[in-house]
Amino acid sequence: MGINRRVRKIKKYHWPTLVANVRIFRILMLQIDLVILDTARYNECISSITLLDFLFSVFFTVLVLNLIITSSASECIDNDKYDCEGLNALIDICNDTQKAINVCPEFCGLCHLVDVDGGWGSWSEWTHCSVTCEQGIIERHRTCSNPMPANDGLNCTGNFFESKECFTAAPCPVNGNWSEWSQWDSCSTSCEAGIQSRTRSCTNPKPDSLGDYCSGPNFDAKLCDNGPCSGII
Repeated sequence: MGINRRVRKIKKYHWPTLVANVRIFRILMLQIDLVILDTARYNECISSITLLDFLFSVFFTVLVLNLIITSSASECIDNDKYDCEGLNALIDICNDTQKAINVCPEFCGLCHLVDVDGGWGSWSEWTHCSVTCEQGIIERHRTCSNPMPANDGLNCTGNFFESKECFTAAPCPVNGNWSEWSQWDSCSTSCEAGIQSRTRSCTNPKPDSLGDYCSGPNFDAKLCDNGPCSGII
C-alpha cells in the first residue's frame, strides 16, 4: 500500500511541475539563443550555430527538468546538486513552493512543509520470560519515530513487534487433583444399622515439583440399614 501511495504522489506532482519548468526554461533558452545568435551574426555562421543552440537548449532543459522532477525530499536538506542561492537568483525558485520543497527546502524556509517518511527507531530490550518455569514468550518493540512521519510522508513498513520462545531450567509445579470417588462399600453389618464407606485418591494428577496436595478428605461414610436382625427377642 505504501508503494501505491508513493506512485500516486509522484503522478500527482509530475505534470504540473513539468509545465511550470518548461515555461521557466523556455525563458532561459530564449536568453541563450539571443547571446548565441548575436555571436553567430558577427561570425556569419547563423545556420550552424542555431542548430547547435537548439540541441544544447533541448539537452539542458531535459537534464535540469529531470533532476528537479525526480528529486524528492524525505528530510529538510537542500539538494547538493544545486546552488540554491544561484538558482533562486536565476529563476526565483523559492517563489515556486512545489519545486523549492524538493530542491531547496532549507534555503527557502519550507522545512515545515516537507514530506518526511517515517523511519524505525531502535528495538527495545527483550522483556522477561512470561513464565517462571518451562516454556514461555519474550517480546520486544520499536516505534516509527526516527523520524516520525510528517505531512504526507509515508509510515514505516514492517513489524513494530517481535516475539520468540523462552525456556527456563525449572520444571513447573504440578498441583494434585482428586480422582473420582470409588463405589460405596457393602454395609458393615448384615442387619440393622451399619456403615458404608468410599474413598478417593490425589492422583488426577499426583502432586509433582513442589505442587500442592489435594485439599479435602479422601474418605466418606454414611449409615446403612439392612433391617432387623432375625432371632433376636
